[in-house]
Amino acid sequence: MKKKDNEQRVLGSIKIIVDLISNDNFINQRAPYIRMGEHMIAPKIQDIIYQHRDKLDIKEQLTGLITYLTEGLPDENFTNGVCFLLPYTTSIGLPSPYHATRFNGTNNNLWFSTVINVKANYGPSDDPALYGHSYILTGKLSSKEQDDEIADVLEECINNVNALLTAYRLVRHDHTIKNIDLQKLPSPLDSLSFSIKSEVELDEAVPLSLHRHDVMDVWSKRLLDNRAVLDQFRVFCELLRFTDRTRYLLTLMEESITSFCLGDLEDAILNSDRFAELSLRVCFTEIEELKNLDIADFHVLYSKNNPDKAVLNMIASSLNLKGNSLIGLWYEHSRKLRNDITHGLQFEKVTRDKAQQALKYNLKIVKLITDHILTTDETVKLLGMGANTYKELFETLPD
Repeated sequence: MKKKDNEQRVLGSIKIIVDLISNDNFINQRAPYIRMGEHMIAPKIQDIIYQHRDKLDIKEQLTGLITYLTEGLPDENFTNGVCFLLPYTTSIGLPSPYHATRFNGTNNNLWFSTVINVKANYGPSDDPALYGHSYILTGKLSSKEQDDEIADVLEECINNVNALLTAYRLVRHDHTIKNIDLQKLPSPLDSLSFSIKSEVELDEAVPLSLHRHDVMDVWSKRLLDNRAVLDQFRVFCELLRFTDRTRYLLTLMEESITSFCLGDLEDAILNSDRFAELSLRVCFTEIEELKNLDIADFHVLYSKNNPDKAVLNMIASSLNLKGNSLIGLWYEHSRKLRNDITHGLQFEKVTRDKAQQALKYNLKIVKLITDHILTTDETVKLLGMGANTYKELFETLPD
């Protein structure tokens, strides 16, 4: 989709959402979990945590950091910095505050991530709702004025935070510790610049608009909004008899799309590839002239040199799809990127645009095949739904 069309799609979708959540009748009858009176209900706990950040003294935390660094790097003279306070939904079992730092002596830059564990009460005093979580104050210090873009500094800081979280997972098996990325953070997020003279002096907070997931998360909580969709939901819930393989693949399909939305790009690429390969193998076993062959004998999914021994080539031949342009697009945008990662360890090739293309064509190649096969297992046809979901989310312009 062209950039202009994508902007139009996003803005149009936001208008639809705003119109709906402004409608008292809609909220009262169908979506009381979105708004209460004049107050929006946060769709995720990170937003609630972030709303209470004023209870944390950022200046005090930065002063403690500088004191810690003075003892560890007594000859360094940091004069300024920028920081971001990130909400983290679990409590990290480290002394609080804990300072993780990475120093670059070449340009006298230092990145820091300070873990701050807190306890909070989100209920009335006579009926407390107690919750423990963390903030991670992350940022960059320098001994000279910096002209880096704030977005670039934030990306550097997030990488530093994820290094801290990975280190923690290596020494403590904790199911609640997950890496963070831009798409999982609240939007907007405050950027705080500060100077270090006789003491730390904070500038005014500057809001950064990272994404629109706060609005889209609200939208995702809407009810099924028309009779046809509700009827389809009932069919899926009550009538379909999912086999273990189709239930697994449908879950993998949805998780691949969600991984892309939340910025887990490698997962989006590799899981959508796994979904495509397994789905195509399932389809192979449903085609009349192929079903008597043992799928375990065919180890290659696609091959230009040995098409008679590759799963997708044999499917395409059986369904009269040889030469279909979508197969070439899938190989170019999806399979080759997957091979670059799994065989060549070329993780540096992963970008958001490339991950989106890989996801798109992995979903579309499955739909191409499920649209053309005849099968008595109606749940196999559902494997093509991922391409429809992708189109609705990322390519459809609002009315």
